[in-house]
Amino acid sequence: MIANYISPLCGRAVTAAVLVAAGISGAPQAWALEPAAAWSSRVSVQEHSVADGLPVLALDRDGWQHLVSVGSGTARAAQRVSAAWEVEHPSGWRLGVVARSQASVSASPGALALAQAVAGDSLPTADTDYPLAVSHMGWRGRGLALGLPWQALASSTWQWTADAQWLQLTDMRHTRIDGSGRYQVASQAYGFDVHADRASRGIAGPFLGASGTTGEGYSVSFALKGHISPQLAFSVKADDVLSRLTWNRLAREQLRLNTQVTVRRPDGFLDYAPAISGQQSLQNLSTRVGARYDTRLTWQYAPTSAVLARWHRLAGMDELWLGWGTAWPDSSLGLQLGLETVRRALAAKVTWHGFYADLGTDFRGSESEYRQITLGLNLKF
Repeated sequence: MIANYISPLCGRAVTAAVLVAAGISGAPQAWALEPAAAWSSRVSVQEHSVADGLPVLALDRDGWQHLVSVGSGTARAAQRVSAAWEVEHPSGWRLGVVARSQASVSASPGALALAQAVAGDSLPTADTDYPLAVSHMGWRGRGLALGLPWQALASSTWQWTADAQWLQLTDMRHTRIDGSGRYQVASQAYGFDVHADRASRGIAGPFLGASGTTGEGYSVSFALKGHISPQLAFSVKADDVLSRLTWNRLAREQLRLNTQVTVRRPDGFLDYAPAISGQQSLQNLSTRVGARYDTRLTWQYAPTSAVLARWHRLAGMDELWLGWGTAWPDSSLGLQLGLETVRRALAAKVTWHGFYADLGTDFRGSESEYRQITLGLNLKF
């Protein structure tokens, strides 16, 4: 929720008004140290999707198996989507409403290779083992947000703030798959020994009661900003670093798939076991919001221009940004550009009066591992 937190550039009012921050691009951004002189209102919508070894569309589309390049490590993807409206009092207190969703997935190389093989048009040409480990977590919610005014530390050039959110959850789902798969050329068939554990409101059964209709949660975020020197500013932000999401009476299904259904007894007879066994139940699910970290170092080399170095981390995936920004105060126009060095993504942000648009991509189309879209409007009254 700390949407406008980033480092001040020497406290110049004109620069702060034009380079005001409201997104996640690698471009330089600004915020005045003093409390606002008037009421202000902000509206924003944002999507931030990042992946490592998976296309980001694996989180919201089918057919991604054909786009995977199987590596040696665990593949990950994460997505955060939010829409928020916030009002700020001249004292700096902030109150708003927010709607959010978050999803993340991780998969072992064996799981990705099996997904490719099953989705492909041809069978493996040799006996192949597939160690399987897949985890997925997702939730949606809406609620209220409260932000503290910036608080001065021992030095007036360093300040901190905190935001809190209370959320009513409208959806929560979790899946965990572990085990192994094997393809045998002799039988031209796949065999599995897999344990699956999933929880979702969509699970139903003849003897299973209804899941609870909603869940609840909270999160707390912190930010710190200040000057190392008159031209050099630093900021750090930890989103959702303290959080808890809970859903009482959520449907849960625990299954085991074992295609080795026959066992020969010592007396020569065969015992047959079910290929699928398991149970369904209603249980309480509790988890955390995936935290997001952001650190920025900004050097203002001219009255209305700056360069920036930024480190960003979400769901175990790092982003390293280099950015540049400038402003034309006479026209209230600002331009910010950023380069992400890990995925070779580019981001551009344009500000004009209170409106801003922030777009970022790695230009890989359906195989993209980075995507961000932010639109917002700041108004004073």
